[in-house]
Amino acid sequence: MMSDGSSEPGQTRKGPAIQVLLQTFSRSNLMTTRLPSARTVLILTGLLLLALSHRGNAQVPLPDGAGVRTGVLPASWLLGGPKCVEIPQFQIHEYNEDLYIIRESGCANYEKPFLYLLFGKDKALLLDTGAGKTEVSRYVGLVSDTWLRRNKRESIPLVVAHTHAHRDHTSGDQQLGALPGAMLVKPDVKSVQDFFAITNWPDQIVQYDLGGRILDVIPIPGHEKSSIAV
Repeated sequence: MMSDGSSEPGQTRKGPAIQVLLQTFSRSNLMTTRLPSARTVLILTGLLLLALSHRGNAQVPLPDGAGVRTGVLPASWLLGGPKCVEIPQFQIHEYNEDLYIIRESGCANYEKPFLYLLFGKDKALLLDTGAGKTEVSRYVGLVSDTWLRRNKRESIPLVVAHTHAHRDHTSGDQQLGALPGAMLVKPDVKSVQDFFAITNWPDQIVQYDLGGRILDVIPIPGHEKSSIAV
């Protein structure tokens, strides 16, 4: 243990949580021959666990995110109503320069699904295509145009895949698959396996490179048999 100079050699410095605990013990009957009540024992046990937790956390450095790029989430989402005519079908949020979150409004569909558009140097990956009848391709196009202008690019290939095959995540497949330069991965186990080169479904985690940006693709069947996490 580290010493702050105020402790005797060989002694552990008492943090604020430990000091509070000791004060509580001093005020209790545990320092005397009188037995404490069950309630007192429970309270002191909880304080001890809390103190140990604080001391443990103080010894562990904050994680760096394992190299995952951070970003900023919106303060709120436009969920819909009361005047749906004034609310766009999708809310576009730039999490960071190469990751956009596209949230479908409750005015467009009650499911309000999230879509994720990730950019690498060589290609972009769109996860999910929304629910119901929308102009999802127009909104994805707006995001792509913004990214292309910023990076002084004329075009970038688009891969359209899915977290799973339920209709509220696949309704825009036809229009997005028809975009120039787009590749649609059908939402079934065989198509997902073939495209991402997963030979041992669902026990194999594979890497998919967007160009300077490697993604882990993890099969997670359960909610739906072709489900993946990225």
